[in-house]
Amino acid sequence: MRQEAIILIENELTRNDRNVSKLLDFFAIAYRNQSYGQLLGIKGKVPDRGYHMLTSATTLSRAIENLGGPSGWQTLMKDCNSLFVYGMDDSLESNSLIRYFTKDEHSKVIGHDPSAARLEISSDYPDMCGPMSGLQFPAPSRNTEYYFRITSAGREYKRLIYSGDRVYFLKLNDGGTDIYLNVGNDVVDVDEQVNKGYFDIRDYFQCAVPLTMYLLHSFREVRWKKNEILGCVIVDDPNLKPRYGYFDFKKTLDFMTQHNFTTNISFIPWNYKSAHPRVVEMLKMHADRYSLSVHGCDHTANEFGSSDILQLNNKIKLAQQRMNYQKAMFGCHHDEIMIFPQGVFSPESLKVLKYSNFVAAVNTEVSPGSGTDNMTTIRDTWDVAIMKYSSFPLLMRRYTSHGIENFAFDMLLEKPCILVTHHDNYKNDAAELLEFIQRLNSLDCSIAWRRLGEVVRQSIKQRTDEAGNHVIKFYANQATINNTTRNNMNCICIKEETEPGAIQSVSVNRQKVRWNTSNNYIHFELSLKPGDDYEVCVEYNDIYGAGKRTFDMAYTLTCASRRHLSVARDNLAPWKDFFYSLFT
Repeated sequence: MRQEAIILIENELTRNDRNVSKLLDFFAIAYRNQSYGQLLGIKGKVPDRGYHMLTSATTLSRAIENLGGPSGWQTLMKDCNSLFVYGMDDSLESNSLIRYFTKDEHSKVIGHDPSAARLEISSDYPDMCGPMSGLQFPAPSRNTEYYFRITSAGREYKRLIYSGDRVYFLKLNDGGTDIYLNVGNDVVDVDEQVNKGYFDIRDYFQCAVPLTMYLLHSFREVRWKKNEILGCVIVDDPNLKPRYGYFDFKKTLDFMTQHNFTTNISFIPWNYKSAHPRVVEMLKMHADRYSLSVHGCDHTANEFGSSDILQLNNKIKLAQQRMNYQKAMFGCHHDEIMIFPQGVFSPESLKVLKYSNFVAAVNTEVSPGSGTDNMTTIRDTWDVAIMKYSSFPLLMRRYTSHGIENFAFDMLLEKPCILVTHHDNYKNDAAELLEFIQRLNSLDCSIAWRRLGEVVRQSIKQRTDEAGNHVIKFYANQATINNTTRNNMNCICIKEETEPGAIQSVSVNRQKVRWNTSNNYIHFELSLKPGDDYEVCVEYNDIYGAGKRTFDMAYTLTCASRRHLSVARDNLAPWKDFFYSLFT
């Protein structure tokens, strides 16, 4: 049966009301805006299962007052399964509400003291807090301007987010209705542009995390969801030699076995001519742990930040040729996944990758560089992949410096857990890295560590629409779809695509299927048998053709010098530490 949200308003939507509606749209949750007068007038039309209500503290306070106090409140809440109240600050309305709900005349909302050291998320309610359950981390400097001070509550309440006796998000029950109260002036606007280079939940904590937790928990039956959280560790730059700087292939294999993770080698195609037989054999024998992706072409500065289509096409085609040569010579399989050197990319580079039939790109930076127009929003970074640029999937990865809270929030959103490393992260037997991976594995969420290609291809979302159809949304140009139930499943598969005319074919298990397009999506139907895997492939016409390689002696010498010096620098790092230790 349909689950519905109601945004309780006065007469017109406020900015926060609109931001709530954007979040409901993002999670594909059905909702309507209702004034309390309208709501009371349609009681007979409310679904039997009831509804979940979201409203601001100001609106709720005035609704209770206009409905005659507590008796009017009970009438308003009669068919309501749960209530989420946002925008609670130190105003008279907010303080009246916290005292009313807690039955404590001394409860109040007061300004936040920036000296608060750490935030804690309760470990007692994993269904609500998900992967963030039990986390403790430094208090963000923004979006925690207020907190609840409750001294002697006459009604039991549960702290969900708190710091000592300061409560930021709480739950209580009134007459069978679960009430969630969240402090803070703002609700996150998912259409806000991301300018930091990556989305940082620490900049939006109080205005984003509690409401996201609530929506994912309360509407878990109807929202977009993922069966499992996939993960992979990427190490940038190593050539296929037993050791590269601090990174050692054999040691890392032991680490992966002991600590349960996988590693993708982000390989620079310039190094395609040589590979050590022992490393090649290790990659083949342990393909469940090790995988290869494409890291640029020559790995020069701003290599894929250009807007020159011809130049980009030449680079991408050369990278493909080199990787294919390596595969033919040494038998090293790689995934057609691009990882940009220094994280720099342009919208045009994603377009050329698309028509060169790359599967996806993975990057730390979420916005184009080189002064190009940035169209990346919070909405884009919360999704499985950014599809804003030519409908080509750009998946996001993170450094450990982003903090465990950012990884946990990504997993709350059911995004892949992709961690980027460099050879120096493997210093001292990778102690700090392994500790961080242990923290990831200890979150209240089971991470399925896979090859990077599997992470990308299995990054899909699914939901049941209002007509009862099972809808599967995939992002990459190749996708693996499976039926984990015991019954046949008829599905509608969809993928965002703004240029459907460029599609050459859509196939399932190498058999072409008929597809249609509407509202910037392609869609086709698929019947899934229990336990079966289905490989979907969207292939594009290569409108840019084969690359044209021009020989430039100066550029070639510069690239060769840069690569050899970079390898020498990284390989000398452990020896530098060794000699330094002898004289200290």
